[in-house]
Parts: sequence; structure tokens; C-alpha cells
Amino acid sequence: MLDFTPLKVFSFNSTKSCNWSSRIALLLPLSVVPHRSLTHPTGFFTWFLPALALFGGEKTRKLLLALWLRDGIRGPEKLEPDKTDVFLVPYGDSPETVGLKNNRFQFFLQMLSPRVRSIQELQDDECHCYKVALWGFPDPSLRLHGDLDWRDAEHFRRTFRYHLTPGVDNDKRFAENLAEHLGHFHPNSLGLLFAYRTAKVYDPEGLQRRISNQKAVFDALAELVRRTPPLHLMYLSWEKLSIVDQVRLALDFVDILVQPFGAGMSWSLFLPAGSYVVELQQDSIDTAHFVSCFRPNIIPAVQEGLSGYDSPWEPATNAHSEWGAWAFMNKINFACVSNRPTYAHCKRSFSPTIWDTPFIDVDIDTVTTLVADAARRLTVRNRSHHASMPT
Repeated sequence: MLDFTPLKVFSFNSTKSCNWSSRIALLLPLSVVPHRSLTHPTGFFTWFLPALALFGGEKTRKLLLALWLRDGIRGPEKLEPDKTDVFLVPYGDSPETVGLKNNRFQFFLQMLSPRVRSIQELQDDECHCYKVALWGFPDPSLRLHGDLDWRDAEHFRRTFRYHLTPGVDNDKRFAENLAEHLGHFHPNSLGLLFAYRTAKVYDPEGLQRRISNQKAVFDALAELVRRTPPLHLMYLSWEKLSIVDQVRLALDFVDILVQPFGAGMSWSLFLPAGSYVVELQQDSIDTAHFVSCFRPNIIPAVQEGLSGYDSPWEPATNAHSEWGAWAFMNKINFACVSNRPTYAHCKRSFSPTIWDTPFIDVDIDTVTTLVADAARRLTVRNRSHHASMPT
């Protein structure tokens, strides 16, 4: 969503004259409510990705052309980071200063423009004149996953890979940080990541979404990997890696992701098209995850992938859930596994009193069946997106 404000954005208390600039100003409203844009991975990326989409893609090009035509302005066909100043405009019940310094998402904000700052940083006597000022509205509360299609996803991956192009020092640091998990990762390997949670940041009382049978799940997946040589098992908690390392791991080394619902599912946004995601839930009827979890049709998978049998991944069983919608729109195969799966939307409680779950008791048979089926369907290939590790 875009609209523009003609020419001048400045304080009414300003006494200085303005210098003309041929640059474009992009003003982005940003929620400062806890668990949102600059404090929580899910909140940040559901705000950031629509913002990043404003810099590329056919939809944005058409919007810009319509704006220029409507108001007789000769503007560019697309926004260019090095020719755009981005101003973050905080809002909420009690707007507070947007802290950009030492923010863990600062690296990603620089993908929008080298010149990103809060509008609160502007002084009263400053005057800023631009060729045009655009308002963008990437509101994280809209949960825009399903509104962004596979072309947007490819744009995100290209942009992230460009900014994450490893230098010698970064490559060495990444290899050292993940040596325990990657081991001897061959470019032809199929990366299977089993991710777990160590703590819930906002819950001082202790662990949340703990996998009660975690060791049994790991042992079952390890046995499956032993019998399926192309698979390479990685077992880790996202919280132990930096945000940048988390993104690079998802971009370059994961073909199959198995993990509990929550912020960690943000990294499914960066998996290559054709990858597989298995989301783990406990109670998908009484607990409000803001998502459904319909049971996957694993019968075809049990048939050992024989020809003539349908896929357990198609048609999509969770095309309207939070992360299932993203997968469906972006050519990623998705399944959700729960001990109390959703049977029908009308049978869910829409006024729940339970907002989370302290543990998840994983249905190991269903998970291993899905992973085995995904491994059979993935072609063993030397994938260009797998980064070579330094020796």
C-alpha cells in the first residue's frame, strides 16, 4: 500500500530554508508495542518483508506508475535503496523512541536503504525537501504472509543473499559457529534441520513449547538419516545463533525444517522453493496460535512414494494458516503435526483462554513418515544455493 505527500516534510517550527533534493523519502509506520516490529522476529519480519517488497516486484512498479500518472510526477519505476531515505514513524498507545542503535535487526534495515533513521531523530529546526515523500504501510498486525507471492519470495532471497555474500572472515566465523551442527556438510547433502526452543523470552517463569519427547524425536530422525545417506541432520536451537547466522543457515543449508510453531518459523520465509516444512503443535483446538493445524494425509507417504499415489503435501492442508499460507503462496511444501489437530474451523474456540502451550508431545511416527517422504521427493543435486564451507 503506497501513497505520497508532495515535496515537503518538515517541522512547522523550522526557520531554515530547505534545499532541494532529487531523492525520495519513504515514511514507514512502525509499531512499538512489545512483541512487535523491533523486538520480536515474527513481528519484525512480517513488517520488514512487505517493506522490502516496496523496493522491487511488479505490484510495486504498477503502484508507483499509477501514483506518478495520477499527479503528473516523473518518478522512477522502482525505489532504489541508494536513492531513497527511509524514515521510521513509531505509533502505538504510548509511542516510544525507536531504538536503531545496537538493534539486532539493524543489519536488515540497511537492506531498505543505507540511510534509515527514526523520524523522532529529526530536530525542530531541520527542514527536509524531497522530490516526493511516500507513505508505506507494512503493518505487522495484518499478517501479510499470504499476500506476498513467490515472485516476492525470490526477490527477498536474492536481496538477502546479496547482502550476506560471505567474505573470508565472515565465512570462517560462520563455519566456526556452526561446526558442531554442520559437520561434514557436502553440497549434495539434503539438509534436515530439527530446531527446538530453549526458552521463551517473554516468559520469566521458564520454558515454553518444550518438546517433551525431544530425545526420542532426535533419535528417530538420526536413525532415518542413517538409512537415508543424502540426508544430513542438524540439531540446534535458533536462540544460540546470531540473527544473521540464522538467516544464512536457512538460505544455504536447509531443505527440510522440523520445529515447533512460533517465531522460529520466520526462517521458513527464506527456504528455497520446493523445500519442506513440518510445523509442530500440541493442541490446535483450544489453544490460540492464531493458526489452524489440519492433519496431513500421510497415507500416500506410507506407500513408500510408489507411482500412482498422491502426495501427502498436495493439496495443501493448511493453506490459510499463518505459516501454511506463506508456504502455499511461495512453492514450499508444508505440513502441520498435532496431537489434537484442527478438524474444522467452526469447531475451534475463537475466544480462548490459553494463548500458549508449556510443552509439545510430538507424534514421532507422523513426523518421520513426512520427513522420509520429503527426502524421497527431493532430488540429490549440487544446489547452487548451498554455500561452500571453508577448509
